[in-house]
Amino acid sequence: QMRFNDDISGFLVLATREKDYTRENALFSVKRSESQTRLIGGLIWKLGKSVSLRGIAVLSDTDSNIALYDSSREDFSVSLRKDF
Repeated sequence: QMRFNDDISGFLVLATREKDYTRENALFSVKRSESQTRLIGGLIWKLGKSVSLRGIAVLSDTDSNIALYDSSREDFSVSLRKDF
């Protein structure tokens, strides 16, 4: 996490995963393997002593040797948080 000033901080995460399945896929008669890459970034704006506004973006891409399991996903969210 990186602080830009007293009220605004942010973060950026890059993650990768490789997966080789041990069992053969019955429908496609092949062992499935895939790689996934995720990029997650967010900003946190402190509005007061216990209130913050948060924005988060998640970009995900999965590549598989079986096309049915290929996917790309974008998820964006904004939330208002109150700490007690």
